Amino acid sequence: MRRGWTWHGDEFTTMKTIRFEKLDTQTAIAYFDTPQSTVNVLSYDSLLDFAEVLKVIDKDSAIKVCILASAKEGCFIAGADLNIISSIKHQKQASTFSQQAQTLMQQIKNHRVVFVAAIDGSALGGGLELALACHLRIATKNEKTVFALPEVQLGLLPGACGTQYLWRLIGLKHALPMLLSGNRIRAQKAYSIGLVDALVESGELLSKAQTLAFDFATKKQPAKPLTIAQQCLEWPLLRHVLIFKLKKQITKKTKGHYPAPLAIIACVQAGLNKGLEEGLKLESTLFGQLVCSTQARHLMWIFHTTQALKKNIDTAESVDSLAVIGAGLMGEGIASVSLNLSRVIIHDIQQSTLDNARKHLIQGLEKRHQTGALSLDNRDKQQKNIHTSTQLADIAKANLVIEAVFEKLTLKQNILAQVEAIVSPSTVFASNTSALPISQIAAYAKHPERVLGMHYFSPVHKMPLLEIIVTEKTSKQTMDTAINYGIKQGKTVIVVKDSPGFYTTRILAPLLNEAMLLLEEGVSIERIDKAMRQFGFPVGPLALLDEVGIDVAAHVAHDLGLVFGVRWQKVSNTLIRIFNKGFAGKKNKKGFYLYPKKKINPAITAIANEHQRTSRIKTQDIQDRIVAMMVIESIYCLQEQVIRSPEEGDIGAIMGLGFPPFLGGPFHWVDSRGVSTIIDHFKRLASIYGSRFDPPTQLFKLQKEDKNFYVRKNTL
Repeated sequence: MRRGWTWHGDEFTTMKTIRFEKLDTQTAIAYFDTPQSTVNVLSYDSLLDFAEVLKVIDKDSAIKVCILASAKEGCFIAGADLNIISSIKHQKQASTFSQQAQTLMQQIKNHRVVFVAAIDGSALGGGLELALACHLRIATKNEKTVFALPEVQLGLLPGACGTQYLWRLIGLKHALPMLLSGNRIRAQKAYSIGLVDALVESGELLSKAQTLAFDFATKKQPAKPLTIAQQCLEWPLLRHVLIFKLKKQITKKTKGHYPAPLAIIACVQAGLNKGLEEGLKLESTLFGQLVCSTQARHLMWIFHTTQALKKNIDTAESVDSLAVIGAGLMGEGIASVSLNLSRVIIHDIQQSTLDNARKHLIQGLEKRHQTGALSLDNRDKQQKNIHTSTQLADIAKANLVIEAVFEKLTLKQNILAQVEAIVSPSTVFASNTSALPISQIAAYAKHPERVLGMHYFSPVHKMPLLEIIVTEKTSKQTMDTAINYGIKQGKTVIVVKDSPGFYTTRILAPLLNEAMLLLEEGVSIERIDKAMRQFGFPVGPLALLDEVGIDVAAHVAHDLGLVFGVRWQKVSNTLIRIFNKGFAGKKNKKGFYLYPKKKINPAITAIANEHQRTSRIKTQDIQDRIVAMMVIESIYCLQEQVIRSPEEGDIGAIMGLGFPPFLGGPFHWVDSRGVSTIIDHFKRLASIYGSRFDPPTQLFKLQKEDKNFYVRKNTL
């Protein structure tokens, strides 16, 4: 069904994505309204429709001003339609798409009519590029009004003049961080750097936009001058130094795995040195190359998959009261991501711990208010949702109880029993645990069908993954309720079967064990961590052990070693010996590194390498061994139906454990190299290092059937 209309004299022309109106003789307004979507996206249809808008305006010489606005609440335009971009198979096709968008943006910028973008909600990617093409931008103070060019996070670059228009408007100082990070900025920040020309309340948006546009048309609205700092960065020598340093920093940070940041800098340089036309030409060329790159394919796949995992479940029970038991770091974090959803009561036996948690939560809300992330009303509303108590009876009316106490089975069992005695039989009970079997926690439960695990990752407010663990007795309603609440908390949720280590902890354990074996063989702490950072992990495995806590890791390694030790063949006991010597990691500033300066701890090397052997193992072998152990265990988890699909396995490894996103996760890693090649690779490792590297049977099954983990046409 066509949704909008324009007129050509007496002739009507329908449009799919834009509603075009005239407010008066001289003022037109184009409302973007993508059909069957909660957000607006730029697509082939919207490009064609806007070209139609321009034709109508060209035929009506009375029109002096055109306002671009949105018919969607909380969204101006969320970017280009990623389904279109990810479906492109050839560089030329992608470059052509970029050129078409560029042409439209240039028509807007060079038009006789004053275009003003009236922004209420998110202006992202192509949405921001459209706003940049306008002569003016006006935004509301709404907390949902944000600006970003996030293409770099998808392995792409802004392909609709973004690499050229942004720095010309706000200068290199502010433009380069936006282009290279993809991070969002809020309305107040956007105004302060000159990205928008005015800030207004939502109800004043269109009237103020009209006033500003006519002021601009009559030259009453002067352009904002660049600050001295911005002007300095426009000097050729300083620009050269800045870009040289940026390239060096990016190469060091990305290890050459992500081509998009350097491509963005190349486009900016072309525009600076050769002018707009050459900058745009390179922008469309490199856009085409990036769209078809393996890195972008994997990153776009991650985006699509996480979006699919974030769809709300209609059959889930609503939660209007959450209880969090344990006010430590994890409990406080769980509460912090829940305050916008429901009443939250935090229980702890220590009043001082509760007081600290309340203080930190209030400070967090205030900080978000100061940055514009929360309105005053929203801040006050969430603050009122904070309740604390040392009396367990005060949680009686909670629909969902999340226990986040110390990893001790009997303690968790006792808490479950106490909770079941006072809450409704329909209340969902979740244990935040990284390894303790949920079935054992629920062994004596009155309602085991209402018990599951909700494994959050630290720090909760930053880590995107939530692992839901279900037992054979967990009901679907219970699972759906937990999934839905996790999605509303902003998490990407995967569901795993209750088994030792669940999924993320189970596949992390053999990786860490292999790192410890390498350490015992004489490979240095620094070499192991550096090798894995070069492979693409954000931190090395030994630095990660310090973050997790050597005490916690030693406990988990011991328990999982008892279950999987025969297959893992060699289980290191060095972690336990290190912990027994008093090294706990960051928490006591003594681990594989000494903190706060993060220097190598020579005492650890002495404990691990008792025979003082010196290893000459190559970096490639370090990477091969450590990665193989994680991938092999991931395949076993799929083979044993611990995870439901390769998709959830890949997302869990990436978002929970830092598996390099540009590789797409363990299962994409296998597919991209070929099942037969990986079988041979694992066999070679097994022949050298032992049977723990033997390929899982599922690989042989795929090889026999000539299949991959993903259907080939839908792999990326």
